[in-house]
Amino acid sequence: MKISRGTDRRNLARGHAAYFLSVDRRKRYFHTEAERDEAYQRQIAMHEMGVGRVAVTSRDSVELAEMLKLRGGRPESLLAIFKAGLASLPPVSTSLADAREQFLREKRKAVAAGSLKPRSLKQQRLAIDAMAKETGFEMLADVKNPALESWLTERKLSPKGLHSFSKALGVFLNWCVAKKYLAESPLSQIYIPEPAPKRVIFEVDEVARLFRVATKDFPDLLPLLALEWFAGIRPETAELLEYRLIHRSDRVIRLEVGKFSQGSAEFVENIPDTVWHWLPKRLSGRVAPPNYKHRITALHQKLGYTSRNPWPQDVARRTFVSHFVALTGSLDSAAFAINHKRPATTLKYYRRRVSKESAKAYFAIRPNATAAKAIAVLAA
Repeated sequence: MKISRGTDRRNLARGHAAYFLSVDRRKRYFHTEAERDEAYQRQIAMHEMGVGRVAVTSRDSVELAEMLKLRGGRPESLLAIFKAGLASLPPVSTSLADAREQFLREKRKAVAAGSLKPRSLKQQRLAIDAMAKETGFEMLADVKNPALESWLTERKLSPKGLHSFSKALGVFLNWCVAKKYLAESPLSQIYIPEPAPKRVIFEVDEVARLFRVATKDFPDLLPLLALEWFAGIRPETAELLEYRLIHRSDRVIRLEVGKFSQGSAEFVENIPDTVWHWLPKRLSGRVAPPNYKHRITALHQKLGYTSRNPWPQDVARRTFVSHFVALTGSLDSAAFAINHKRPATTLKYYRRRVSKESAKAYFAIRPNATAAKAIAVLAA
């Protein structure tokens, strides 16, 4: 819509607001509805503050500027006046469906640009759709407490599920705040507790059973498992590790900085000898077999872990750290071994209390005759 000198008061208000917002003070086009409405709101803000009452009836932007100067206002300070008045106005009334479509359009562009994961967008879309379907909210102005809080309570989600769901929904509501569709996010008034992470470790007999099952059904996984359980190397790092980086003579495992997410250090060293008994004497090739992910999932299923009873996150690394600290009595050594800059991080997230006897039994786990043969085959 082009701004003109029509007699319509709404058009005149929009025109005068656009006049002061433009750098060169020339008449201009509004390219979007949001831009037009924002300019109109600013003009109404001026009117309510008593700064620009004459603007509603004036037909000339230059005349308006002169009048404002006479009233003590300067054109360069008008933007601050607009913003102050706008902050006191109610948000633009927008339907939930329209806001959803606009939000998804922007986020799809972010996915195409690679700045947002498709899975995250799917979670956000499902959260918005669930709110629209289950609450009956039609306008964004309807999204208020205690209705929103009651709905979240009625869903009876687990602490982890509630945290994930509210996080996905919060992205949309915060976006609405940024677009001035909402004055504030209703979620900001609701207490969402952080889910308590299950930072578990395995007992010695559980680790021994894991290696017995792997020896029988998945012998090609033994070197990979040894690096995770007896060297504290992350699974995603061990998966990419090559035998040429394992120096048996120096008892050092070299990590290529920038390729792995193990930390800034380049070496894993000063660890017990257990891991070396499980590694074949090879000079090339990758430690992980080609179908590593499928086979490791099958191993977990053999041990009784399914989607309903998932494999504990970072259990190998936590088990290694806990037993290593118990064996050496040094948290600093454990932090150094897993390339943590701060021992406090190691203590908070990885270390659990175990006895020194358990630690000795843990690092005494050795390949049996069948496992030794399998490792020899891998070496050949």
